[in-house]
Amino acid sequence: MKRAKSILGRMLSVLMALVLTFVMSFVMPQNAEAASSPKGYVTVSMEKFTLGLGYIIEPVRVPIYEGDTGAKVITRLIDENLGKGSYEYTGSIGNQSGVVGQTFYLASVRDKDKRDAKIPKYILDVCDEPYGRDRDEWLGEFDYTFMSGWMYAVNNWFPNYGSGSYKLKDGDVMRWQYTVWGYGADLGSTFMSDDGGTDALIDAANKDDLTTAVAKINSSDMKEHILQDKNVKSAYNKAYRVLQDMESKQSEVNATLATLNKALDNAKKPKILSLNKIVDQEYTGKEIKPSVTVKDGNKTLKLGTDYKVSYSDNKNVGSATVTVTGIGNYEGYIGKAKFKIVRKKEFSVYSISDKSYTGKEIKPTVTVKDGSKTLKLGTDYTVSYSNNKNIGSAIATVTGKNSYKGFSKKVTFKIEPRKVKNVKATSTTSSVKLTWDKVSEATGYRIYRYNSKTKSYDYISKVAKNSTTYYTNSKRSSATSYTYKVRAYKTVSGKIYYGNFSDSKKITTKPLTPSIKLSTGSKKIKVSWNKISGSTGYEVYRATSKSGKYSKIKTVTKGSTLSYTNIKLSKGKTYYYKVKAYKTVDGKKVYSSYSSVKYAKAK
Repeated sequence: MKRAKSILGRMLSVLMALVLTFVMSFVMPQNAEAASSPKGYVTVSMEKFTLGLGYIIEPVRVPIYEGDTGAKVITRLIDENLGKGSYEYTGSIGNQSGVVGQTFYLASVRDKDKRDAKIPKYILDVCDEPYGRDRDEWLGEFDYTFMSGWMYAVNNWFPNYGSGSYKLKDGDVMRWQYTVWGYGADLGSTFMSDDGGTDALIDAANKDDLTTAVAKINSSDMKEHILQDKNVKSAYNKAYRVLQDMESKQSEVNATLATLNKALDNAKKPKILSLNKIVDQEYTGKEIKPSVTVKDGNKTLKLGTDYKVSYSDNKNVGSATVTVTGIGNYEGYIGKAKFKIVRKKEFSVYSISDKSYTGKEIKPTVTVKDGSKTLKLGTDYTVSYSNNKNIGSAIATVTGKNSYKGFSKKVTFKIEPRKVKNVKATSTTSSVKLTWDKVSEATGYRIYRYNSKTKSYDYISKVAKNSTTYYTNSKRSSATSYTYKVRAYKTVSGKIYYGNFSDSKKITTKPLTPSIKLSTGSKKIKVSWNKISGSTGYEVYRATSKSGKYSKIKTVTKGSTLSYTNIKLSKGKTYYYKVKAYKTVDGKKVYSSYSSVKYAKAK
């Protein structure tokens, strides 16, 4: 199962969204939160037809702005329709094409639908027995089967890259669909097939135009009036049934669209009253009812005589609607206008530093400010955490309270492997061996060596198993100091998370072993040796018998001095000598091995 989940994480990170195209002339576009002028309009829906449960977000027409990607639009739409904090994702919402680990992946969406799933038979015939949702009010990856998750299509095509990299164009149709089995094969996708399509479980009809027609009605300010026509209402309801049926034939889709368009063409068009533009209203926690000016041409109408006013969605932060209905001489007239209810106050959330794995949930303190004012946890905001136990990317969600109600922000932080401890080193004349304590949660370790030229540590090697807690750095120069650091790493869904560096460990390789020779004189013996590169000096040892104990008789403190004469010896007595080189590093001596023993008889 773990392997299957890892596969889904990788594959869905480049699949995740669905898009189709809709345009109809008589409908006014849905209001958007961006302040700049729209660059066009697209149709968007969020569907769970493979569960037999209809829509999470019904088809709507929304504006797009400069730089909008599929990820930006769907997250903006979820915020507007389901509320802040109603989706979970990994990667970046912005365009991060080419940035490893930053592809937008919609992991789950809040869905409070309590109905039992009615998965179509063509899916049940091939998939393992579905096991249901992990969380009651969410729908996301790995619910039902290990191949379940959210995918997106644009204009009846499943892009082979994340929606954060897809720049939407005017007229695009983007449908986000939930796949139960086959990484989209149950949606009719052939993305995962090797031969261009053999793995699709169904030949799904192209429902772009029908989705467009429904979206335009849903997004119209005149929706209520439009659906008062019996023929339009009947065709509209039939369109929903056909759209939500995964096994609808193309002929049925086309016929339903034709019926709906005909009903719309024949419907009686409303007489429109004009309303003044309503400025943004500040959130108060109560219903907001701004006054309006209503005109018939240049004539200003009277409230209570010519029209009545009603309001909807006019309490919480978001888009509200005022509806004017004609009365008296203006019976049959209608007019609508939208206005925004904006947050009274906003706040900023400071970034959270990376944390080390502990095996328990990590809940770091979050700093939240309104300008220079530091806000209070529990009074001004609450904090919730997700994905905050295991190594990877964790999320802290800050949700405003009281004056900050209706506003929320997410901040991510990394959970990394623990710091490598107890690094030790030993050396020979040409190698350094490092050892350290095991980091159980790590995948492996990376070794770094200090570069005195760049004054930084260079990566030199990787140990790919966490159970291997040693590394030998060979082909080193003798009598040379090296400094090392080690850090653990963990690979999660193709992304590498690094722990903190260990404390540095300095080690000096042994000097080469000197070779000695002896020459004798009257009551003296001269000990000579070859120069050892990098050595600080030499120590001379002597014994008076072959198996006797050696004592140090001379320390030569200059590396350039290559001999020592042992005087005042007993004539005719044999003496045994050996020498070792040393290098002084940080006040301590690093020794070579002893030379071979040489002996001579004093004259």
